Amino acid sequence: MKRIPAICTALLAAALLLTACKPQDSAARNDAVQPPRAEDAPSALPFAVGRLYDLSWSTVNPPTGCSDGAAFYSLRQLFITEESPGKIQSSWLIMRLDFETRTQAPLCSLPGCTHENADCPAYLCGILGKDDFALAAVEGQLYVLHAAPAEALEAADSAEASPTVWLDAAAADGSGRRRVAELPSGWTLMKSSFPVTDGASLYGQYLDLSDDSVHGVRIALETGEVTSFPFGLDDSEELLGAYGDQFILCRSDETILRIAYPGVIAPERNGLLWSRYGSYDTRSLLLYDPTAGIRTCRNNGLAQAGLSSIPYMLAQQGKLYYIPTDDFAVPQIVWQIDLLSDTARVLAEFPAPSADGWRSLEALQLCPAGPDSQEPYLLGSWWNGQNKFFLLDVRDGSVQEIGLRYKNSAGDPLCSRPVAQTDSGLWLVPVGRIDSADPWQIEQYLFALAAPETVISGEGEVFPIQMWESPQPLG
Repeated sequence: MKRIPAICTALLAAALLLTACKPQDSAARNDAVQPPRAEDAPSALPFAVGRLYDLSWSTVNPPTGCSDGAAFYSLRQLFITEESPGKIQSSWLIMRLDFETRTQAPLCSLPGCTHENADCPAYLCGILGKDDFALAAVEGQLYVLHAAPAEALEAADSAEASPTVWLDAAAADGSGRRRVAELPSGWTLMKSSFPVTDGASLYGQYLDLSDDSVHGVRIALETGEVTSFPFGLDDSEELLGAYGDQFILCRSDETILRIAYPGVIAPERNGLLWSRYGSYDTRSLLLYDPTAGIRTCRNNGLAQAGLSSIPYMLAQQGKLYYIPTDDFAVPQIVWQIDLLSDTARVLAEFPAPSADGWRSLEALQLCPAGPDSQEPYLLGSWWNGQNKFFLLDVRDGSVQEIGLRYKNSAGDPLCSRPVAQTDSGLWLVPVGRIDSADPWQIEQYLFALAAPETVISGEGEVFPIQMWESPQPLG
């Protein structure tokens, strides 16, 4: 039997709780937001939607971050303390890596700030397993998102209840940090935070723990207004991304069954459901025009690829990509499914891997997010005793291995996978990693800038970044 519904397991994973770290201008005006009733939902959304594009959020795990073309923003662990058995508190700083000066520093413009407590606008703190933090750069502003796992929100009446989802904004130098919006208590985010924006609003999905229903949610970045809305006639559709003026949705048997059988599906029903549906896989892809209210099924490309259901895929700029990773006896094919033309093609083909090897793909977010951002590559990973990375060109299917390497503290060679691109065209890559014996301390990375051809060939000039050093050791 497959795992529990994918839309209910795709919560932001990780680490942290905002305790005394409340930024200024906390907004409490959204508690009255009510989820829409599907039968009352109009075909078109009741607000204007601009040109949509995908938005990638960082996580607390390095070397992830976000870029605006002039700088790279990431989270750096500062202090860790064990308040009680199993209760680990961690403090973090929002870091800004300036591409022009090639220096990293906390995102703080306060003179004489020690960056050690909530007086610093770059400071965050939390409890492991109760909270998440993520960063994204949109239209010249940096946004800090806080979300809590469902387990934390289910204990909303306890003294240690986590705050609900909130969104902060700050200027590129960290000044003017403010609370943009707070989502009502009992809501938790779905998928990768808010995966879609039009530059003026964020679009995502949330799970309402009061009735396990899923709805779309929009945050207007200027006013902080939170609007709950349906993407479809019920909550069985999941937001994958966007392209142009349309949302990309998928419809899953899992969520359809969850609606038909509210609550936990009892074990005695599993045989019946399995015999009736065959699996709980996603069955349909849709494009949804939010202005015209037009929904268009896009399953022809799936049929061309010989797929009766939708496996795990990644979406990037109106196209979906899929590579099988569970069959070592056959060549591995990379399918590219174009949602606009509803066609599919074989983008690349790899020979059958050995029994202890596999390949996987992920989206490569190098350029700053924007409607005209072009990402010509996917990042591929190949394991055959060593973890190797390669770039897959989505235009012609050509493959280029990443030749630039560095060694970790154990002497193992690691690939310098690119994580961002500067406005001048250089790539930001890790060139070192500092591991820790403390299981709660997340490793630190050293970064450098290099030309793409240097990263690919492994030969050429590399420009190291002067990394910020904490004035006090982790404790």
